[in-house]
Amino acid sequence: RRLRRRGHDGRRALGLAPLMLALRVHEGGELSHEPVPDPEADVGEVVVELRAAGLNRRDLLVSRGTYPYPLPFVPGNEGAGEVVAIGSGVTDFKVGDRGAYAGAVGGYTVSNGVEPQAF
Repeated sequence: RRLRRRGHDGRRALGLAPLMLALRVHEGGELSHEPVPDPEADVGEVVVELRAAGLNRRDLLVSRGTYPYPLPFVPGNEGAGEVVAIGSGVTDFKVGDRGAYAGAVGGYTVSNGVEPQAF
């Protein structure tokens, strides 16, 4: 059921970080679909397993370098999904809650760390 957890048991057993797929922007706006470590909920964050991600003009401009970000980076700042992990200090959400967010860069992934006020 949860995409971010499928097939990762072997990596965990070996002490390796679980991986998920993300769309990343590299030098010159080159895009690649590549494995990256699963996010962990930092203090004051929730991890959202994405079911949908927004695509808008801002994402295109960021990918083209109009709004510079350190490379490589994962674009996308809007998404919707289900909370799968909660960081310390978060009291308004629980695992299994569903919702949408805006303003957290990194939406073109399977899961994304989000500050609760954005969710």
